[in-house]
Amino acid sequence: MNENEKPTIIVSVHKTVDEEVLKDILFGIEEEGIPYSIIKNEDVPAVSAGYSASLQSKLSVGIGCSNEEVVVHHKNLRPEKYLFKITDYRSKPKELKRTLGSNAARLVKGNIFKDNEDLEVSF
Repeated sequence: MNENEKPTIIVSVHKTVDEEVLKDILFGIEEEGIPYSIIKNEDVPAVSAGYSASLQSKLSVGIGCSNEEVVVHHKNLRPEKYLFKITDYRSKPKELKRTLGSNAARLVKGNIFKDNEDLEVSF
């Protein structure tokens, strides 16, 4: 089985983004016990990257990351929508980014989301 066949949350990251800035998001996913895989994308808006990742994910959940924002998307949402978003995520607290990752994993598990008033919501 290759990497793309495993059931994972797919994290689609703009090719210029250093994966180190995603570590808190990835920790949030890991804390919930859900696997993830990272793919690189071209200059795609975070919402589009997240939607595309959700379509590729066997778990139906994708995260899109541009240089400015990161979003959690689900394949059953309209392409222009998202579940959670953080704008200017590099400057945000670690806990907010960890909550976003945790909520992506909780979406897979069907668990109640962690609350954080700084997470933007659109669905």
